[in-house]
Amino acid sequence: MSEFITLPMTAATPIEMIQESFTKVFPFLQLKFPPGDACSAARILEDINPSIRPGTIEFSGATTVNELEEIFKEKFELHVSILRKAGNIWIYPTMTRDWPLSKQNQGGKDLSAGRK
Repeated sequence: MSEFITLPMTAATPIEMIQESFTKVFPFLQLKFPPGDACSAARILEDINPSIRPGTIEFSGATTVNELEEIFKEKFELHVSILRKAGNIWIYPTMTRDWPLSKQNQGGKDLSAGRK
């Protein structure tokens, strides 16, 4: 996957919308915001970062986990984690953070094959 994915980001953007947009492209990956009431999926970005400025995040299947997490942090002061599905659980890809998102997603698909 070499095409770019663009996520619009404003103070009023629902966190759930960002997560759903990400999962549509990478169904075996999950974009997580920090736990807690302020980061509930029903909330908006302004609840996490009141000084957030409008912009976009662009990435592709060639973007690594490290790179995408850094883009969120540097551009919007948002701390996110990307998790990969492994069977029935979601894991933080500690040893494969330098893999492209497309490879991470394929790894999640392979680890989850035959498991629901």
